[in-house]
Amino acid sequence: MSALPPASTSQKLEKLISKTAQYSAAFQRSYPEFFLQIQHTRQSDAESQATIPETRTFSPQAATMQKLATEISLEEYQAVLDKTRALSHLPPGKLDIETALYLEQQLGDLLGFQIATRLQNQELIHTYGTIRAVPHLKRSPIDTPEAHDYNRASFSNKRSYFGWLHQHKSAQTSPELHEKYFLAFPFHLLPNWQTQSASYKKWFGLRKVVVINPHEQRAVVASVLDSYDFGYTKYQFGGSPELIIEGKCWSPAALGKVFVFFVVDELDQVPLGPVSLHPYKGLHE
Repeated sequence: MSALPPASTSQKLEKLISKTAQYSAAFQRSYPEFFLQIQHTRQSDAESQATIPETRTFSPQAATMQKLATEISLEEYQAVLDKTRALSHLPPGKLDIETALYLEQQLGDLLGFQIATRLQNQELIHTYGTIRAVPHLKRSPIDTPEAHDYNRASFSNKRSYFGWLHQHKSAQTSPELHEKYFLAFPFHLLPNWQTQSASYKKWFGLRKVVVINPHEQRAVVASVLDSYDFGYTKYQFGGSPELIIEGKCWSPAALGKVFVFFVVDELDQVPLGPVSLHPYKGLHE
């Protein structure tokens, strides 16, 4: 009879199983068609090998090696930063599936919550590109520039693309916070915009995203709040003054190069605002 593994090994195994399940769920949510294909292939393989005896062994040493492969170390942390920094210098675009899954897992571990390039079959036009500062939005008909942080920044006299913010009440997030940390992008470039604009507007309104600046190791959780139709060939995203400043998006190292992912937050537990992008810091700074 083999001895039971020590408690520390059992905890490691439980953590590994938990993380594997999270990654599988994230893949299924972001790429349902590929997930179904994989499941179908696995089922076919299982049926074809049903008569072949199978013996599996799983040693504590193997569990330790798999744990090391799934947790963020300092070396992996640097590798993730190097990869995102290199990608940011490419022309604006979307990540391929393999790279997207890698960054979703690694950056999600750093942030402390799940992120996705694709959510409920929806995608942004770009995963990475250049962000520009856009004016503060008018939150209500009586809103004034003085009521905003960084009130020397430009102030728009128009409401958000999704209407007056005081009409969008949330138990977790105030209208002021939605406007404080918001993202804008050119909605009219989404596929089939002319026929699906209403459904797009309903789905994207106040949707949580995270804007990641790998050059300064900064990130900001924001709401999708506005659209723009100018300068999209030079700038792929627009951000509130607070997002730009607190995310250090236009530092000499970054020059506006950022990544944008959806935040997977069905229970509305991830607050808006700056987030630590270091493996040994807390969630929010």
